[in-house]
Amino acid sequence: MKSFGLWYKATEETNIESTCLELHVNLWNINKTPGINKADAITPFIDFGFRIKNFRNLDELRFLIPFTFEDIDLEDLFDKMKEPDSARLIFNDNNCNTASISNTYCIKDLGENSDQLLLMQIKKGKQFTDDIQLEEKFEEEEGFKICSVRFDKIKANSDFDAYNNVYFRFRINAADLKKILFCNLEKKNYYLESGFETTQIIDLKINKERNLPHDICDSLKGEKFNFMRLHKIHFFVMDSANNNVTTLGNDFIECRKLEEKEWISYLDHKYITKDVLVYHWKETENNNESIKEYSKLVKITMATTRWELIIIYLGIVVLLSIVGNCLFTWLAHSNLGDFLRLY
Repeated sequence: MKSFGLWYKATEETNIESTCLELHVNLWNINKTPGINKADAITPFIDFGFRIKNFRNLDELRFLIPFTFEDIDLEDLFDKMKEPDSARLIFNDNNCNTASISNTYCIKDLGENSDQLLLMQIKKGKQFTDDIQLEEKFEEEEGFKICSVRFDKIKANSDFDAYNNVYFRFRINAADLKKILFCNLEKKNYYLESGFETTQIIDLKINKERNLPHDICDSLKGEKFNFMRLHKIHFFVMDSANNNVTTLGNDFIECRKLEEKEWISYLDHKYITKDVLVYHWKETENNNESIKEYSKLVKITMATTRWELIIIYLGIVVLLSIVGNCLFTWLAHSNLGDFLRLY
């Protein structure tokens, strides 16, 4: 499986050790409204949230997305973060408030013991802001996107001098996401079980250099980019409560039921939030040693109905019945049948 990648370029003569990133990854694997209890009806989508501490030490951040999509498939979630109800869900803080200070930026108050967070808009309508550039590249006929985020305008605006932490969040809803993150597990006894059960593996990788385009890695190193220091990673998987999700690894935090009514607005009233479970993993830097790379495997087993296999089963049963009936008729009218009746 391919990996997402995060790089940064530091400003000159700066203390980059004080700058770190907390990454939020929300993978939604739920039905649309109206829903159909069928695996093929689900088109997963993913939300990325970037919380950067001491962002002024950064000149640029680059995020590699290992598949191609249209610009319209990337949705800025700034307007949702501005809403206090949605902000409380996103940041898991019932006491936070938001206040707009311009058309592009908004302040989120995290409480008395935390610095305020500057919420950053990356898209206005269908157009990206001047801080953002989305570029499509190809290597060995395989495409990917690189999202570049610059912080020049924020740092140049004196109205924001008091803010050192920034947050932006966006959603990618594209068909190729499923090809990159999900793979179907083919069972050895395929014709016995697969007609009633399907198993998928979610394979999320971040900054796994061996799974990143080598030419891009070399090019970014030449431009004085380094892999981003990850302070903390939150990974959430939202899936139907009817499915069996196997949590692998020792960084699993909790499983809880998604708040049905509260998340409807965040999901634009397009998805079913009833009977959805939230699986949460969290990894934190250890002894001030930042997270260099991240990977997580999740196995999802779901009940399904493969009509093509069931039709094959029924065809075999009918065929065996016909063969058995023909054999019985032949035995009844043959000399062998008379011989068997004697004994």
